[in-house]
Amino acid sequence: MLHWAEAIEQSVHAKHWHAALSTALTIPDICGRLEGNLKKSQERYEKWWGQYVAHKYSMAATSWQPAQNFLSGADAYALRCALLHEGRDDISTQTARDVLKCFMFIVPTGHGTVHSNQVNNLLQLQVDIFCCDIASGLRQWCADVADNAEVQGRIAETIVIHDFTGRDMEIYGRD
Repeated sequence: MLHWAEAIEQSVHAKHWHAALSTALTIPDICGRLEGNLKKSQERYEKWWGQYVAHKYSMAATSWQPAQNFLSGADAYALRCALLHEGRDDISTQTARDVLKCFMFIVPTGHGTVHSNQVNNLLQLQVDIFCCDIASGLRQWCADVADNAEVQGRIAETIVIHDFTGRDMEIYGRD
């Protein structure tokens, strides 16, 4: 499964933003299913998001400000649905959504970060940080399930991309 994290990170490095974002948004679905959780996709997605990514999109309460969650699992799932099925960042018509209505993805500026800025129902995210946050969550998940024989068995059933060009006969997948 680490090849998925590498694919996201390589896409970010190559500035293939749509590939990085699309791949990153599929990770909670894939991992939730590999855990053997037969609940509906949205439930699996939100559970995985809550465990592996949500902490990066929340702020603890302070004496002057209540705790804030910038990106719930429901809104992340709504984004996944809107992007993968419609090619949109507007989630206002998604029944899964929680608080947000729209996302604005920003490429790295080279002069600091533009990330996790919420204005009303719009959340502004820097695409490289967002994708790498999910890749990081995937890496943690891989460590967490490394000794789980059932999950490892399901991972062994995932797609493999074979390279038969003769250069290295490398197999991509199932790690």
